[in-house]
Amino acid sequence: MLPGLVSNSLAGYKFSIDGVPVGQYKPGADKTLGYDVLVYANTTLENVAHNFTITVDLGFSVLLIFDRAVYTIITDSANTLTSTRTSTTDLLTSSQPTYTATSSPPSSVAAPDEANPSKPPRITALIVGATLAGIAAFILIGTLIYHRWWKVKRSGQQLISQQWRRSRFLLYPKSWPPASSGHADFEKVDQTPIQSPVRGSANTRSQGSLV
Repeated sequence: MLPGLVSNSLAGYKFSIDGVPVGQYKPGADKTLGYDVLVYANTTLENVAHNFTITVDLGFSVLLIFDRAVYTIITDSANTLTSTRTSTTDLLTSSQPTYTATSSPPSSVAAPDEANPSKPPRITALIVGATLAGIAAFILIGTLIYHRWWKVKRSGQQLISQQWRRSRFLLYPKSWPPASSGHADFEKVDQTPIQSPVRGSANTRSQGSLV
């Protein structure tokens, strides 16, 4: 709003929300220029869509420079302040112009706990999946180790059994000694004394032969 110009020093701007008059603004008679001047504020609006209308009911054209409209809401759960801003270019009004600014509450405002409702279940699923995968890997490794140990143990037992059978066959053959034999295994030993080359001494020699 630029008050003080000849074209708008006598202008009167009327404001209405949803068709109901809520206030007006009339620049001063001096020619002082103002920038970023607040012309209307309302702190009793509900957090719903509204139609904001600016009306000039004069018989001549006036200059209206609309800078911005700020719509602010305060949410109780998040304690955050959210603003919606609307900007336009310079406008030259006619005798009875009507300018309407529509504002609606932002739909993206949400409490921190409700912003990502699927995040906790996703984290829980990842934790459960990692735990199950670790248990499965542990069981698989344990099974492989036990199978390996069992094969080594079985091979050792088979080797010991084979060696025992061979040694038993060599030490105790069925044909030694014979159970019944018609003659002796050895002939009787001839223990007749023989004369020693040295006089006065005798040497005994045993002779025998296998049948």
